[in-house]
Amino acid sequence: MIARSPTPSLALVRYGLLSQTAEFEPRAPHALTPGTGCVVETPRGVELGRIVSAVPAEGRSGSAPLLRLATQEDLERGHELEEQRGADRTRAQEVAGDQLSVIAVERLLGGEPLVLYYTSSKRVDVPDLLAELKESFGLEVRLAHIGARQRAALVGGCGPCGRSLCCSSFLRRMEPVSIRHAQAQGLDRPERSAGRCGRLKCCLRYEASTYEEQHRELPRVGWLVETARLNGRVKALSVLSRQILVQPERGRSRLVFAEEILRTSPPPKEPLPTAGEDPETGDAEKGWSHIAKRLWRRFRETEE
Repeated sequence: MIARSPTPSLALVRYGLLSQTAEFEPRAPHALTPGTGCVVETPRGVELGRIVSAVPAEGRSGSAPLLRLATQEDLERGHELEEQRGADRTRAQEVAGDQLSVIAVERLLGGEPLVLYYTSSKRVDVPDLLAELKESFGLEVRLAHIGARQRAALVGGCGPCGRSLCCSSFLRRMEPVSIRHAQAQGLDRPERSAGRCGRLKCCLRYEASTYEEQHRELPRVGWLVETARLNGRVKALSVLSRQILVQPERGRSRLVFAEEILRTSPPPKEPLPTAGEDPETGDAEKGWSHIAKRLWRRFRETEE
């Protein structure tokens, strides 16, 4: 019986201060255990990373190389570089002055380049600044302008849920979040829908599918519902608890569960006023539109 050779695997590795992830091809066969430190070659240079998982290599090619598993010397060097970030950031801010705000400075395991993450609302004289930074650090420096979400990922912190920020812990990619995701979860107010970065919370996006699925089974706000207890118009919804606030024709609003609803129907459509007809009185003035009537009245007022 012929033994089959194991399927070659790629390593999904997280690296860098922004916790980027990419697939790397091991130069030698290794046990790709999640959480193991490794040394990879990225477009920026040689960096220290951490294996997330093993990925089948079938049909994939052209991946950057995973040079080796991290040795004790590599891990100690990485720890030294982390401790040096505070001093590097202070020195970089002194060189940059008020041109920009330095958020973080990252040294790679290979030595160069030095990556400077910054935000700025002013025009930055990049060539002169790079020359000054290179003279101060003695290394090639690369500037990386970051947005509000990336700044939150670098700084870190605690969200309103009480846990570490998604962007600085497990989130691999920052997908765009729209106001539609907040509206589906009833978080229209900025103080409830905004994260530490001031933008819409990242968690709104990967929770959106659950809310959209639950919404399909519930009546819309403004629809008419009939139950054994009362009939009325839907004023608000609690999607996850499947509770509906119903306003009857008389009396106060009451909560009902979705399972109690017998029938639902959309609200009756109100007739629209015809062109040239006053929507309040129903009178027509020479069959003109509302814009034409306003222009005619303004013309008459100027004549008088």
